Amino acid sequence: MFENQVFSHGDVHTNNIMIEHGKLWLIDFEYAGITFRGWDFSLLMTESTIAYDEGQPFVYHPESNWDLDKEGEIATLVAYLGEDATKEQVAEFREEVKRCIVWGHFYWGVWSLVMIETTADAKEALDFYLPYAVFRFKRFFETYEEFLGKESILKHEKL
Repeated sequence: MFENQVFSHGDVHTNNIMIEHGKLWLIDFEYAGITFRGWDFSLLMTESTIAYDEGQPFVYHPESNWDLDKEGEIATLVAYLGEDATKEQVAEFREEVKRCIVWGHFYWGVWSLVMIETTADAKEALDFYLPYAVFRFKRFFETYEEFLGKESILKHEKL
C-alpha cells in the first residue's frame, strides 16, 4: 500500500527554502504528509519555473523547465535514489515524477479555485488566484499531453 510513498513537504518552492550558515532548511509544512516519492521532486521542478517576486501576479519561465531525458536531470534522479539504483528504477522514478508534475498542476489549479472562494480580499482573489488557476490548468493540459502521451484529456473516452 505504501510502496514508493514517503513523508513529503508538499509545498517545495523558493519561498519555503532557506539557507542559513551553509545549512538548508525547509519551512512551512502546512501541506506535509505521506505521498508519492516523486511529489516533492516534481514540485521543485515545476516551482523552479515560476517567479512569485518578479511581477504581478507571477512570472512563468518556460526556459527553466527541466528535461527529464537530459543527462543532468537523470543524474539528479540517480542522486535522489542512490548510486546503486538500476536503470529500470531510474526509469520508473522518472515516470512517477512526470505523473506527479501533471497532477501537481491540477492540484494547485483546484487549490487556487478554493482560495478564490475563501479569500476575504476580492482584489487578491482576482489579481492572483484566478490567473494562477488558469495558468495551472493550462500547464496541466500541456503536461498531460506531453508526459502521458495522450491526445488531450478533453478527448479521452473514459472521462
